[in-house]
Amino acid sequence: MYWLEFWWLFPIALGICVLVCSVGVEGALLFVPFYAVVFPWLAGVELVPLQAIQIGIFTEIAKPRPRAWPRGTLAQGPAPAPPLKLLRFSVVRERTGLSRSTIWGLERWRAFPKHRRTSANAVVWLESEIVEWIQGKTLAG
Repeated sequence: MYWLEFWWLFPIALGICVLVCSVGVEGALLFVPFYAVVFPWLAGVELVPLQAIQIGIFTEIAKPRPRAWPRGTLAQGPAPAPPLKLLRFSVVRERTGLSRSTIWGLERWRAFPKHRRTSANAVVWLESEIVEWIQGKTLAG
């Protein structure tokens, strides 16, 4: 069997798949049928139709779920955490377009991000929570 004779083709094919997946090309694992046909041809071994059908069935059964390997996982590493910014009341009001009483009312009903007290006379909101709230409102409406 050529699978045992040309075992060195598998690590090459696997390496190419890993490389292509790591740089973010989706569907790279679907190149396996290409390797199963082209590499035996390059090695001078004839692939019989039954083997081609078995390879096709195997790749259909074993294909990964969509987005199972996030784009650029190996090349970029973990995503950096967004910077933590605190927004004063005037900025929150400007970004949301809401009045003072509406913001306090929504916050009281837990329909708006909770403020944090930084001193006796100052409150702030986390920018990420405000942005998330705005995005939630734009997606819902």
